[in-house]
Amino acid sequence: MNHLEHYPGGATEQLKAVMLAKKASGFGIKHTSAFAVLQAGEIVAAGKKVSLSLASYKDPILPHEPSHAVVWGLPKDASSEVFEDLARIASRRFFLAKNL
Repeated sequence: MNHLEHYPGGATEQLKAVMLAKKASGFGIKHTSAFAVLQAGEIVAAGKKVSLSLASYKDPILPHEPSHAVVWGLPKDASSEVFEDLARIASRRFFLAKNL
């Protein structure tokens, strides 16, 4: 997960910067890879629907990925309804790497 606002420009420019940072840190990105964009408020709202306190925070882990972020409060059970809701939200703003 990355904090897009770390980079200047619109969503496309920000996603290009994230993609370059991920490549620089050794993360494999293919022509068929994709990025989904969620807002922090959408993550919080999805958690509230199922009585979870979710929050997203910037968490730079490497010099090559200063925009790295994390979501705290997610359940360990991957079958939780919150994951389905987050996937549904993410599918609204979906960007293919080959178009960036």
